Amino acid sequence: MPELIFKSIVIGVGATALMDLWAIFLNVVFKIPLPNWALAGRWFCGLTQGKIFHDNIAAAAE
Repeated sequence: MPELIFKSIVIGVGATALMDLWAIFLNVVFKIPLPNWALAGRWFCGLTQGKIFHDNIAAAAE
């Protein structure tokens, strides 16, 4: 079981790093804007207050 947890963490960190590097590559080569994770962060913070659905996530507190 600890091996499964370790592998899951390594895969998750590796996938996140690869996704970030790909976004930077696209930004440098093709001038595609970097992803804006603010809305995902607002949604995640809303979970701590028990709010799953938002009428307008862009209007949620930063």
